[in-house]
Amino acid sequence: MTHIMRRGLLIVFTGPVGVGKSTIIRNLMIFYRKSGIKTLPIYVKAFHGTSYLIWKLTSKILFRKSFIARRMAPWYLIGKAYPYVSVILVRLSLFLDVTLELPLRIIIINILRKFGFNIFSEEFLHSALLDYMFTFRHTEKSRMIKTFLDMLLRYIKKCQPDIVVYLYADIKELKRRWHHRGYGDPQLEYVLYQIAFHESLSTLIQNSHIIRINTNSLNVTNTLTNILKIMIFGYGGTK
Repeated sequence: MTHIMRRGLLIVFTGPVGVGKSTIIRNLMIFYRKSGIKTLPIYVKAFHGTSYLIWKLTSKILFRKSFIARRMAPWYLIGKAYPYVSVILVRLSLFLDVTLELPLRIIIINILRKFGFNIFSEEFLHSALLDYMFTFRHTEKSRMIKTFLDMLLRYIKKCQPDIVVYLYADIKELKRRWHHRGYGDPQLEYVLYQIAFHESLSTLIQNSHIIRINTNSLNVTNTLTNILKIMIFGYGGTK
């Protein structure tokens, strides 16, 4: 158990919406804190930070009186109603994420790890790459876009987590959870793309221990127990 109780770990949770990433992170952080290890959560994904504020502000301007705008992701709404505005914002987001937001978060994570904090990240750099690959899947990528995506790939290779926990469930179970939790439009096409992307995760994150957990018939306690068992007993069942 000494390895997983080491200080300065970067532990990433990834997977489709509805698999319980946030809940598991909260519970694991309690486990570590009870053991006297400092922990902090972080969120690393595309369209967040400065980019999110720009999308949110644009959404408020375009959908001033819409109740739906408060419940749905701004990039989804703007993309549906104002595709040309969306194209501009996506390119701006890619620029801000690759040159500002993601490098800044990497620096913060590295500093905190040096001070002995275990960092729990909901999604990570690979998730940002996934989001932009999905966004540009039907369009021809300009030289600028390819350059920024290459930069993002270099970040991924340079800053790899100690442990990646991939939580997943089949589509039928995910749909049931989305309905139960009132998630609205789950963007099924994105989720299917995400699942396919995660199947080849080990080729992208080669230096991390990847733990795959099927949450289909598991509650939070069972999922947490399975993760800890795998982590404690030599990372069994990884990659």
